[in-house]
Amino acid sequence: MSGIAARSIHPLSWPRSFLPRVMSSRPSKRRAAEARGEGAEAHERTLFYVAGSMFAWRVLIALREKKIPFTPRLLSLEKGELKSQEVFEVNHRMQSPSFRDVGGNCVNESMAALQYLEDSYTPPTYPALLPPTSDPAARGHALQRLHEAAVLTFKQRAVRQSVFGMPPFEEIDITTEPGRTRHAELTTALIDEMRIWEKYLSEGAYAAGNEVTLADCVLATDLIFMRRLGCDFSVFPALERYVNAMEARETLRADWPPHWTKPAGEKWRSVFSRVAELAASQGEPPGP
Repeated sequence: MSGIAARSIHPLSWPRSFLPRVMSSRPSKRRAAEARGEGAEAHERTLFYVAGSMFAWRVLIALREKKIPFTPRLLSLEKGELKSQEVFEVNHRMQSPSFRDVGGNCVNESMAALQYLEDSYTPPTYPALLPPTSDPAARGHALQRLHEAAVLTFKQRAVRQSVFGMPPFEEIDITTEPGRTRHAELTTALIDEMRIWEKYLSEGAYAAGNEVTLADCVLATDLIFMRRLGCDFSVFPALERYVNAMEARETLRADWPPHWTKPAGEKWRSVFSRVAELAASQGEPPGP
């Protein structure tokens, strides 16, 4: 799933040279680029993104955790750079992220990009972010957690986008009683999901155990974004430890959104401000 979209352009308007480049892998070009050295390779491998896009941040983290050389291209929404021809030729949806690999391979949906990077850049040259295929149980567990993390994404987006009326969610006015009731319902659904992850993270340091995996590229960005928008993790000690640890990793700090040096606006900080209150009022969840 990709995050920030610009406008859609009908496929009939695509440049003639665009479709073959996206749909063909061109392995010979990739080998030639790699033969030119890391500098040339990094220049050709580019991630176009908008600061604050959680979906782009997932891919940025994976690239850095796997130590894959690349060129990050931070785009300005104000200048319309996400709508540029250069981005369109990589991603006709013109969304953040838009990823072009060596040889012209373009993989833009964040979950697909994570899997692509893991499958294309393998040990011993690049660190693994999934257990090996020789251990199907461990690999399956890590993949399960990767896709479970996307459930948290949906539930936190339901809360956030409802406050601002972002499609497909209808806007709720949290200054009114009906709005507060609906906000509490959506927040409670999110809390239920957070309790699942609290249990998982009490059993291991990271999303799928004691090693960083692709699942952490998804989970960490969601939770860190929630903290910025007013979420107090004090009633979830394992989640709080995890968020603190992930925030401190250089692979996340390297692409910290520049505008996050200042607090979010008041309305933004209200989005998840009731998590601790509602979670505490529910008490301990029932046992299995």
